[in-house]
Amino acid sequence: MNPRKVLLVDDDKEICADLEKRLSSAGYKVFSAHSRDGANNLMQQQTFDLAILDIMLPDGNGFLIYQDLKSRFPQLYCIIITGNAALDNAVEAINQGVDTYLLKPFSVEQFDAALQQANKILKLREDNQRLHEENIATRQFFENLLNSTGEAVFVVNLDFDIQYCNSAAQKLLNSDKDLLLNHNLQFHIEDGYKVLNHIYQQLMVGKKLGGYRINLLTENEEKHEVNLSADFLYNQQDRIEGIIITMEITSLQNELFNRILRKEKFVTLTNLANALAHEIRNPINILYGRMQLLRNEIDDQKYQKTFSTINRQVDRISDIIKLLEKFNINRDDTIPETFSFIDFFEDFIREYLDRNPQSKLHFHSKGHEIDVNVEASKVQFGDAFMYLFTSINEIAALPLKVEIFCSVTKSFTAKPVFRMRLEFSQPIALDNILEPFTLLSLQDNQSSLGLAIMHTIFANYGIKLSQDFLDDNSSALLFQLPIIEVIEMSKNNSKKHSKIKA
Repeated sequence: MNPRKVLLVDDDKEICADLEKRLSSAGYKVFSAHSRDGANNLMQQQTFDLAILDIMLPDGNGFLIYQDLKSRFPQLYCIIITGNAALDNAVEAINQGVDTYLLKPFSVEQFDAALQQANKILKLREDNQRLHEENIATRQFFENLLNSTGEAVFVVNLDFDIQYCNSAAQKLLNSDKDLLLNHNLQFHIEDGYKVLNHIYQQLMVGKKLGGYRINLLTENEEKHEVNLSADFLYNQQDRIEGIIITMEITSLQNELFNRILRKEKFVTLTNLANALAHEIRNPINILYGRMQLLRNEIDDQKYQKTFSTINRQVDRISDIIKLLEKFNINRDDTIPETFSFIDFFEDFIREYLDRNPQSKLHFHSKGHEIDVNVEASKVQFGDAFMYLFTSINEIAALPLKVEIFCSVTKSFTAKPVFRMRLEFSQPIALDNILEPFTLLSLQDNQSSLGLAIMHTIFANYGIKLSQDFLDDNSSALLFQLPIIEVIEMSKNNSKKHSKIKA
């Protein structure tokens, strides 16, 4: 342990030398001065734990030095020594908060007793400071922990005044922490007093409160349905200090439930599609083989047209089997991954235009300040968009010019959504896109099944398709795609950092 540093100030050099000797022999590191200026110079160079100050100095007094020391070193212990026994000095020492006051001449025993007292007090102050710093660090740790959760957390006293709220709570109420603290929570809840009093009564009879649905009122007069959970907050004496209340927006829970449900449905469809592909493939292979045998045995030209028709239908069924097999979730290329949707879609547009040079697709993605990350299978997304644009061209019966615009919706009460709008150079029957199962009975081609598969893939990843009407009364196709992260872009269009987490 480093020795304690002592500032010793006395204009009597003999007394100063004697005290310095005793302090050094006791293990202190002593810095001596004989004036206020000398003391100030030492204060600029060193930190001090203990100060022994004479009152009367050539250029001031010890009380002024003590004030300077205390402002620099709040934990400092101060001993005033003086040969003037005037009552005013003693009163001033008390008023200044000096720890010990010794009258010259004082005995060795008195001085040693003062040092012992100083060590005890300094040890207590150091322990108190250490505990204070640990408490601050612990509090900061738990505040960071609470701020990292998406749930809104409130701590209220038994009068329902807010004593603490995390960052999610501030965002949910659209208000700053300073405005919320000591403000009553009942004013942010519909029928607030009735609801909070009911919660208190339920907790008092020992009932656990979770998933209690209430309406929360924000500062901008919005109303959000939330699930509330609550429990008592106890102090170290096991007495009720307040109530811990957590709130979660029901739409977030609903989205999670829907995501799980979509995955379960997709697995069911996958199993069904694979089973159908297997069951259809066997009889088709048998029929195709028998047809080839008949074709070789029957040379009559009048049957060749029939054979050609059957052959086309067998090929069509074979193509349908290939489409069904794309549902196979056990393939490595169908495992979901996190990727940039804009990068993916730009690559898809280039690939599609290479295959279909007559098409005119323009994706307005350049110059945007954001990019988005999604969690999905690139292969399945590529298949779905290929079915979409192929079907659009088939339905339009001629190449269309398609302008594609994108944007992001941002809201704390719901996950951010990537919006993509397709505007067409001429009217198109979007009902045929949005209702593919109707087409199955109306058209004799594969675009209907492709659209049905497209809808299944999009639905699995929470994509919503709808018709959007523009200002000129023309219609556009609107995509709404859930995202897991929004990326802010720098001026040179490079990714900077994550801005919004879903």
